Amino acid sequence: MFSKLLKYDFKSVKRFGLPLILIAVALSLLGGVNGFFFAKAMSSDDANFISIISVLTFMLIIYAVVICASITAIFVYVDFYKSLCTDQGYLTFTLPVSSTSLLNSKIVNSLIWSLISTVTMIVCFFVIFLGVGLGVPPSDPSVPPEDIGSIISMFDITDTILGIVTMILYALNSQMLIFMVIFFASVISNKYKAITAIALVLATNVAYSIVYSIISAIISMVMMGAGDAATTLTYSIFIILLVASGIGYYIATKHMMEKKLNLP
Repeated sequence: MFSKLLKYDFKSVKRFGLPLILIAVALSLLGGVNGFFFAKAMSSDDANFISIISVLTFMLIIYAVVICASITAIFVYVDFYKSLCTDQGYLTFTLPVSSTSLLNSKIVNSLIWSLISTVTMIVCFFVIFLGVGLGVPPSDPSVPPEDIGSIISMFDITDTILGIVTMILYALNSQMLIFMVIFFASVISNKYKAITAIALVLATNVAYSIVYSIISAIISMVMMGAGDAATTLTYSIFIILLVASGIGYYIATKHMMEKKLNLP
């Protein structure tokens, strides 16, 4: 049953998310072509009106790609709110599945679309800057090939893996926090659920970023005396904190689903 729930949730977001992803890809192709002329303009000593337009267009395309690839997260949260916290919740909660399966399906669906958005942005930026690279006049490479290996060797494998795990957990943690806040808004407000949810999500995102930055600074300062192990220890502490807070968000959200949610 979980797979059917996930399939339904994926299709629900797909109606809006897929067109945005396709728009981002189309913009990246346009950006690649424009990037070619952008590079030509930057390498030219004659900065004319066309060069300026090319530069401005290049920047606008980059911003548009980021917006199109990122805005799918909004549809994930809208679908979460509509299917669980509005009148549609009556139908959702009558399904012969547990609240755990419902919540897990939403979380996994959110992670899938986050991955799709991330991969889309990577591919789009690759296409755009490929056009830039093709437009740059041939010259001696700024980084000699024999130095590339030494640059790669500067990255510690353990720290790199821990850094990736930390980023994934941070994304999951922030999603769980937003899900919890949406439910909390539905619990404390009956008449203005949507407005309350939006306000709380925006405020929570700001507060979460500030708290995360402060904790990052404190941990970094504490770990300065740890020498070569400082980075590894910092990532390890963050992973523990993110896992602990994520579990707390999950338990609180599940509790509100089962005990506190009051549908109109």
